[in-house]
Amino acid sequence: MRLFQEWAHANLYSVKLLSGDASVIPDYVAYIESKKDETLVALCNIFEAANRYQINVDYVIQRFESSINEFMKQEPKSLYAAQNISDQLIRLLYELAHYSLNRAMHSHGFIYLLNCLRKSALLNNEVFFIKCMNLFEKFRNFASDQTDSEYYNLINEVRKERLFYF
Repeated sequence: MRLFQEWAHANLYSVKLLSGDASVIPDYVAYIESKKDETLVALCNIFEAANRYQINVDYVIQRFESSINEFMKQEPKSLYAAQNISDQLIRLLYELAHYSLNRAMHSHGFIYLLNCLRKSALLNNEVFFIKCMNLFEKFRNFASDQTDSEYYNLINEVRKERLFYF
């Protein structure tokens, strides 16, 4: 019964937040600090809402910086094993990239974006791969030469392997 009550709390925070109620963010953050297995999904929800409603959540990045760095180091599991966690990781990286680029934190945004592209290619996640390509093109003018080169090499590698048909 307690587990269902906890899930209800998390779902309530998520629904309110994704409906634009930013007032739940501090409570949501406090909740996930005590529930480590909820961190990945909760951060995805927080950054999705931040992107959708232009909410400043810079403090969430600072507060969960070590968790985010750990998530970025994770290698996606095989296409079938732990697919949900790998999909959530890709979603988090995309939302972080989108958030960072929109807030002119370009160096961080491109790091998240290139990581998301790599992991999307490894998992054959065509939807997020294309979303990342579109996001890169939108912010290409802010990319360094090195970032532009990494992006170009990654796209060419995927084309050579013919993972996607684009």
